[in-house]
Amino acid sequence: MYIYRIKIKNFRNIRDLDWKPNKNFNILFGANGSGKSNIACALNLLFNGNFSEDVFDYSDFYNCDTTKKIEIECWLDEVKTFNDVISGSIQHIDKDDNIVEDDTNEDLKTVLILNLCSEGMQKKWSVIQSIMVSPLTSTLRQKFRFDYLKFDRLPEKDINLTKSGLFYKNTKSNETLWEKLNEVGKNAVEQTNKNISTNSDLSSELTKIFKENKNIFFEGISIGLKDIASSYFSSGFQFITDYKNYSIPLTKHSKGKQNLFLFDLILNSLDENSMVFIEELEQNLEPINQKKVALQFRNKIKGQLFLTSHSASLLEYFDMEDMFYVKEGNIIRIINPDNEDEIKFHNQVLKFNKHEFIATLMSSGILLCEGPSESYNIPTYSEINDNFLLQNNIEILKVEGKGNFYCFLKMYNKVRLPANVLLDNDDDNKETIKYCTGLAQNIFIQQNDYEDIIYPYLCDCCEKLGELISFTEIKDFLQTFPESKNAKRDKYKEIKNQIEQLDFESLSGYKELYRNKILFTFVLHEKFISSYYSRFIANLLKETGKNPQQYKNLFDYLSGKIDLKSKDGNPNVKYLGEIC
Repeated sequence: MYIYRIKIKNFRNIRDLDWKPNKNFNILFGANGSGKSNIACALNLLFNGNFSEDVFDYSDFYNCDTTKKIEIECWLDEVKTFNDVISGSIQHIDKDDNIVEDDTNEDLKTVLILNLCSEGMQKKWSVIQSIMVSPLTSTLRQKFRFDYLKFDRLPEKDINLTKSGLFYKNTKSNETLWEKLNEVGKNAVEQTNKNISTNSDLSSELTKIFKENKNIFFEGISIGLKDIASSYFSSGFQFITDYKNYSIPLTKHSKGKQNLFLFDLILNSLDENSMVFIEELEQNLEPINQKKVALQFRNKIKGQLFLTSHSASLLEYFDMEDMFYVKEGNIIRIINPDNEDEIKFHNQVLKFNKHEFIATLMSSGILLCEGPSESYNIPTYSEINDNFLLQNNIEILKVEGKGNFYCFLKMYNKVRLPANVLLDNDDDNKETIKYCTGLAQNIFIQQNDYEDIIYPYLCDCCEKLGELISFTEIKDFLQTFPESKNAKRDKYKEIKNQIEQLDFESLSGYKELYRNKILFTFVLHEKFISSYYSRFIANLLKETGKNPQQYKNLFDYLSGKIDLKSKDGNPNVKYLGEIC
């Protein structure tokens, strides 16, 4: 059995949701407040809501408008296990999900439709049928197993020895175990009460207390132990762990270890009828255990799982086809297995930076860059400019080649996230600008290569470069370059000419090389392009208070402080070096 379709209307921040989840895995992620928890809460109210708490709060209504009816509906498929109880409530639907009366067509699907709605402020549970609506009784609801582990869960509530706990759900078929526990509990109760009754000191103190209490009107009163055998809500037993030669109650361990134990119970209790919703799977777990738990759940394909997470490191262990992006109470499937372009994007593009892509989806905006220099170092320049990226929740993503800008922009448009593009001032930009226009919020053109942008600010930092690469190594590189294979390329002819004119004997350090802009920027490009070196240089500029103008213009434009000149009349294409 599994949830085939979920419909939610006017519940909290969900105005109108109609979603067909996967039969097995459903990974929900998105920013805080996007609606993930509200989906979980709606399902829990439908399956596990307490009949004694039969009134909605006004805050449960969308925009707190109590005149709009709340509707929470689940269509359950493959419910054959419960045919003896629900046979009269089964509905037949066609390929368009329309309920039909004629059930002779072999292509029809059979579903059970459960509904919770508001009548005024009252909660009303029902089974929906084509010709009538019948009450959804607590007896029928107990036939369905929907476990909800909230983000603020207390593991000890689910891993205790009550009959409502997960351990009982794992072992309820083992009647001998529970009979033995009850027998032990009964014996313990008898022995404890015997000890109380024969303890003269305890009896004396109790008599004294009760005599002094003028409100006691019973002829006699005592204290006794009622029951420590497990009932539905209480148990006198607890789990004890062996830890470093000590016996320690499980509840005294860290929340992380309790969660690991809890997840083991869940995984072991899953069957084909299980429906489990776990919020923030990574809660209280260190990174290595997050990955282990993700793999355990991914490999345990039993029942239907709904998992939420804010951890890109955990999410990357799941298949993208199982991921759903939640935004403003709506659900968007990240990769549609029926869409060839999206499958191609997944197979050819995301294998390079799946983790980074997932992380950007939890931001408020994206800046796409082609090269590593920008993606590595713009975050540092952002710190100089009032932490612009952090304050505005903007993430940077390196796309690995101009051809991939279009693919990423299509995906960000699908999930309605604004994305900007940052390009070098290359001759081959025309085609890139053409297919990015209309998809990108802005296309920014750097008027120089990265090394040319930072060159004016490095004069006072030259000798610091020697801490990274000795100048002797740079001289050797320059002297051997004209004979190297790269020197034959047309673009390096000027470099070769500059090198041939150098007096290597008198060239003693980076400061002297700085006077030759062409060679200095060439060395930056060839030898300091790695992430470590380029980040070191960016931090050098930060420490010395240098703020490269073009990146300052980028942040100032995005914050609305300045306007930039457009390129060729295209208002969305901006030159970073030219302020209006």
